[in-house]
Amino acid sequence: MNQIECLTSNKLANLYINTTESHMTRKNRQKIRQEKKKKELERIKNEASLDEESSIDMRKFEKDIISSIIEKMSFEEKDIIPDGHCLYRAFSDQLAVRHDIHIDYLQLRTVAASYIREHEQSFIPFLFNDETGEIRDVESYCNDIEHTAMWGGEVEIIALARAYKVNVELIQMKGLPLKINFDPDGETSFSQNKNTIKLSYYQHMYALGAHYNSLRDKVKNK
Repeated sequence: MNQIECLTSNKLANLYINTTESHMTRKNRQKIRQEKKKKELERIKNEASLDEESSIDMRKFEKDIISSIIEKMSFEEKDIIPDGHCLYRAFSDQLAVRHDIHIDYLQLRTVAASYIREHEQSFIPFLFNDETGEIRDVESYCNDIEHTAMWGGEVEIIALARAYKVNVELIQMKGLPLKINFDPDGETSFSQNKNTIKLSYYQHMYALGAHYNSLRDKVKNK
């Protein structure tokens, strides 16, 4: 083999080695990336699993506490459908069993909206847009109450309490029961008043938001 052939052979050999090493390096890098991606997916999956377990535990924890309170107060809980109308359905049940007033949840939405429209100055400071923090237009807010499944909260409870002149007591996991007096200057005793609307309030029962159930007086066995 002459010198030229020898040099050419060496160059080809080096080229083959470099190409092979480059190919192996790319394969190694690809393998490393795949391993990293696999580990990241496993990490995300594990975190999601832990979040789910934590959420389930929180629901059970809340349910156990509220059930204990309800038992001590001699109430029994009527489960309400979690469809966005739960406040109105629960309030409707309470009006029926405690005041013999029979009105369905859709009619109660109209009652709440009408009361807020008629007393808008009392409610405007509380009509916040959850996303922007800005005060909502009263008419737009009331239209949502009447014509959508917008979740009801303290504003709507106050409107219904005042419209029907009834006190409301919310049993919740944290702290003492929330008591809403339709007449702030009144001295009605909540604990001794069987006509008080009594609801249980859950923050963790469902992923979509808070939930209300109706609390009826427990029927004593004869």
